[in-house]
Amino acid sequence: MMVLIGLGGAFGAVLRYLVDAGVKKRTQHLSVPVGLIVVNVSACLLMGVVYGWLAGREHEAVWLSVLGTGFLGGYSTFGSAMLESFQLLRGGRPVAALIHSTGMLAASWGALMVGLAVSLVL
Repeated sequence: MMVLIGLGGAFGAVLRYLVDAGVKKRTQHLSVPVGLIVVNVSACLLMGVVYGWLAGREHEAVWLSVLGTGFLGGYSTFGSAMLESFQLLRGGRPVAALIHSTGMLAASWGALMVGLAVSLVL
């Protein structure tokens, strides 16, 4: 099982890089780093869907470990996101830092709730 979790994490990390780089390329003119916001909000949405869909199913714990802890853990980057907020603050951009950190938290929470709701109709 540890190998599956590790493989999930590796695939998630590669996907995180691709999504973040793609979004950054398209939004480089903005003052807030949007790439990690997209990654973290989509990770929360997917976590809600995965958790809601797996709840009560056979092998729930195994699949939640592989998909949630492994894949989505490798994909989500809250540590990196908070570092970006700090760098904005340290760079003299406190408003951008506040928008980045609080906006991501609010959007991620909302995405998790939407993901849970989506899982109810699957």
